[in-house]
Amino acid sequence: MIETINKEQFDSIFYNPEKTMLKVSAEELSHFVENENVLKLKIANKKLLYQKAHDLSSTGAYEALEDLCQINMDTLKKTINGSIKITRNFIYKFTVGLHMTLEEANTFFELNGGALRETCLADYICLHALLDQDDIYQFISDFELHTESKIGIRNRQSK
Repeated sequence: MIETINKEQFDSIFYNPEKTMLKVSAEELSHFVENENVLKLKIANKKLLYQKAHDLSSTGAYEALEDLCQINMDTLKKTINGSIKITRNFIYKFTVGLHMTLEEANTFFELNGGALRETCLADYICLHALLDQDDIYQFISDFELHTESKIGIRNRQSK
């Protein structure tokens, strides 16, 4: 749980990848597509490992992950099948909800623009939630309070 934050100590509230040229080659573009595909597979594998570890059906695993990570089941499915882009907010909730270590979580973030940074407020909040092993509701509360951006499931029941 993060008590107080001085927003002036951060270079940004939300993660901004390094600025690049507007024109990219096909080779450079393929790197982003490859990272997105690898990330999608990592998320799918993590879901499958959770499913097997808890002896759940596929639907049961999606339902459990929806509750644990506060990610809508439909969003989770669309992320895994590649029909929507994987957002950093998704990864924040996925890694915190599953109580990943910082090292494991950063393997996901590195495929989505870069490892968590202490100089980015949103990353900082996630980083500390991972280190403190905060539950998802505490993380969402801290994130929404300090970034003034909503990331919880709409109409969710707080625990």
